[in-house]
Amino acid sequence: MSVAILINGEKQENLIQRSINSCLRQTYEKAQIILVYNNLKNEKLLKKKYKDNIFFIKINKKIKNPIQDQLYKIKKSLPYIKKDHIFLLDGDDYFLKTKVANVLKIINNKTMLVQDNYYQLEKNKKKLAKQQNYKEFKIYKCLVNNWPRRISTSCQAMPTGVLRKFFKNNNPFEWKHLAIDAQLAIFCKHKFKVKNLDEAYTIKNIINNGLDKKYQKVFNKYFWLRRMEQHYLNDRYKKKSFKGLDFLLCSLINLFIKK
Repeated sequence: MSVAILINGEKQENLIQRSINSCLRQTYEKAQIILVYNNLKNEKLLKKKYKDNIFFIKINKKIKNPIQDQLYKIKKSLPYIKKDHIFLLDGDDYFLKTKVANVLKIINNKTMLVQDNYYQLEKNKKKLAKQQNYKEFKIYKCLVNNWPRRISTSCQAMPTGVLRKFFKNNNPFEWKHLAIDAQLAIFCKHKFKVKNLDEAYTIKNIINNGLDKKYQKVFNKYFWLRRMEQHYLNDRYKKKSFKGLDFLLCSLINLFIKK
């Protein structure tokens, strides 16, 4: 099996080398490492240091919406990926050295999305993210929502063909607030298979000015705008007469939100 690791390096000048080095230190030594970006202030330094180890893809078009810009860069990188499986990595996160080797054992030749757990790194303190096991209970899926468990882009790996079908059979750019990790998890949940690992092979960097911060605060309107989009996308794949209490709450709150 062959592997490509796709790093989204946008605005990650201070951390991108840590991400790259974590890929180069993998016990699985044959991975193709691709760095995709619009603009990096240390681009020349990186090319000089890693010219023999990674493939650089500069995307000249910049989409104003950062959620959609990430999607666009990943889509534009697909023609350059010739490997069987792809691992996604944000430029401010990094992998533990056994990640690729261990996750490949799970993917094998099956068509699925594999999501490992992750450590949260905040102010140089590392802690294991709590798994949302309650989302697996049938009563929760019926009464609240049937979304996937906790997800992160840097924790997702899949056959490259799955990612190609995701872009071919969908229009992921219609969503203003829904990032690729949620869209992929919902897509694969309904079309293929999702395997969630309790083991953590990824370090997710938590920063104060991160893009997702505004989506994590319950009293921020963006929290509810994203949540509503996730309901709409999930319902598109599997329509239910009763969509859950969470859908009713989101619908009510969105009536009063100025978009």
